[in-house]
Amino acid sequence: MMTFPAWFLLLFIALGVIKLPFDIPDLENLII
Repeated sequence: MMTFPAWFLLLFIALGVIKLPFDIPDLENLII
C-alpha cells in the first residue's frame, strides 16, 4: 500500500517538470 503513493507522487512531479517549460507563453510563441 505504501508503494502506490510513492510512484504516483514521483510521476506527478515528473509530469510537472516536463509540463513547466510548455506553460511559458514566450516558448509557445517561438514554436508557433
